[in-house]
Parts: sequence; structure tokens; C-alpha cells
Amino acid sequence: MTEHRYCLRHLCSNVNTRWNNETLKNLVWRAASATQERKFNATFELIENVNRDAHQYLKDVPKEKWALSFDKGYRYGAMTTNVSECFNGVLKGARSLPITAMVKYTWFKLNSYFDGRRNKSIAQSNSGQKWTKYALDIFMRNKAKAERHRVTRLSAQQQSYQVDAPHNPESAGHGDHTHGVNLLQRSCTCQKWKLYKIPCSHVIAVCIRYRHDVEQYIDPCYSVDALFRSYAPVFPALKDRLSWPDPEET
Repeated sequence: MTEHRYCLRHLCSNVNTRWNNETLKNLVWRAASATQERKFNATFELIENVNRDAHQYLKDVPKEKWALSFDKGYRYGAMTTNVSECFNGVLKGARSLPITAMVKYTWFKLNSYFDGRRNKSIAQSNSGQKWTKYALDIFMRNKAKAERHRVTRLSAQQQSYQVDAPHNPESAGHGDHTHGVNLLQRSCTCQKWKLYKIPCSHVIAVCIRYRHDVEQYIDPCYSVDALFRSYAPVFPALKDRLSWPDPEET
């Protein structure tokens, strides 16, 4: 079964077009991006206080379609369709071309993207890089946060832990919270591990404290090998015009 999700940028744009309220628009973005249900509920209540009609409008939209905390990890934290929008921008110049030229332009542009990314993934693999830059950047940021966490083991058999993050004066609104980590269930109450498929700072802190291999908990989709396999297909050469089938016979 295929899961469908809504682009948050388009949802916020629809809300802003309908009610023309920047504060409301920002609250919708904040609610949708929340990784924990309690944070979503708190912001959703603020939306009701600002505009009840907008609140009802959003209530009628299934939460799993637009709110990250109800997503169950299907969207890997991707809240917008920026990737497809960017490629639409690349193809913008081809829209006025004749149909044959437009198809050729799109074909060779796609081939160029596949060829470039395929070669890049091979170079990364040859250099010994295991994970994509995107995943590594998130992982390293989480690892830096993990250095300030305190870990208490609750059960060695169940691999259950409590992680306390002290208040961080350098980061407003962050820190001074407690979360539960269970490595067997691959869960953390902060939800970020489940939603992004990359170990959160709490999981990393546990792995560092008890010498677990934390990289085993990074989703394989973020590996350089997976990146290569995504772009492995090679485009065939286009047929010569004389080899095209007669449209009247197809």
C-alpha cells in the first residue's frame, strides 16, 4: 500500500490565502513540524485561539497527512515537495519547446542527473564513506548534543534507558527534559529516531555510554550504497527517427 502525504508549504499557503494571517500561517507550520504529540496539541490549541475556522479546517484534514508527529515515519521527516519543485524549475525552459524537443530535453536532463549522482556515489564509496552527507550532518549534530546528556540504564536485558538532557543556556527552549530509549524496540520518546530514521541525541548518548554500535541504527536508505542503487539504471540511447513506429499503426 502506498502512503500519501501533503506538502506543508502548500498547506500553509492555502491557509494564508484563505485567512491572510502570518501568525496563523507560522503556527500551522510549527504544529505540523512538531515531533511530539504534546507539542502538536499545544500549538493546535493556539491555532484555535487565533482562528476557529482555520482550526476546524485543519481538523477536517487527516493529521497523518500533514502533521509529522502523527506520520509514523513514512515521510522520513520530508515536509515539502521541494525536490520535485526544483526539478520543475530545471524544466521550466523546456515548456515552450515543440513536443519532440521537450521530450528530448527532459530525457537528457534526467540522464545527466542520474549519471552525475551515480558517479558521485561511486567516488564516495571508493573514499570509504558509508553514509550520505545529509545523514552524516544530522548524525553529527545529534552527537554533539549527546555529549551533554546523562544516561541511566533501567534494564540491560530489555536495553531500556532513561536519558536526561540538562538545560542548555546557549540554546533557548532546549534541554531540561527526560526521554526513554529502548534499543530493542528501536524507540525513543522524543520520536525523532522513528520519524527521521537516524539516531537522535538520546540514542547516541546511550550507545556511547554502553559501547553499542550506533551506526547499526541508521536506516540503510541513507547509505552510499543505497544512493548508488537509486541511480544505477543507465539510460539507453534514443532511437533514430527512422526507427520510430508509425503513429498510425500504434
